Amino acid sequence: MTQSLIPPKAKEMIGAETPLGGPLEVEKGAVLKLAQALQDSNPLYADENAAKRSKHGKLMVPVTFFDYNVPSGDEREITWQIPLTLKNRVRGKDEIELLQPIYVGDTIKAKSKVLDMSEKEGKTGKFVVIVAETEYQNQHGVVVMRHRITSIRR
Repeated sequence: MTQSLIPPKAKEMIGAETPLGGPLEVEKGAVLKLAQALQDSNPLYADENAAKRSKHGKLMVPVTFFDYNVPSGDEREITWQIPLTLKNRVRGKDEIELLQPIYVGDTIKAKSKVLDMSEKEGKTGKFVVIVAETEYQNQHGVVVMRHRITSIRR
């Protein structure tokens, strides 16, 4: 019988979560920079007049903005703590659920939780699949977005 790639200490991390991370105030310049980098011409990210005329009344934030901008509390903070001997990591899947609009000027905090971990076998050998979820709250404590990330360690 072969030894599992997921040791007991790693399995114990299912359900573990980060504390609520530090705040990120969403700034217009950062949103514009991301929209330009993504070549996203949505006027709700860049044109204040168009945003004011919309049902939202102000500039919005692309949901992918938070993937690498929150100062703490994101899924990498917890998934890299999982004691696996496998060091190579690749993102396998992202699922984003926007619950409330997020606006320029909002202050966002994140916290993440390990939801699941399993061992799989592919053509080139065994690997571990980790599912984590990051929950984003605005300055009013309202959960505005959930981001479920499936990563693969090999």
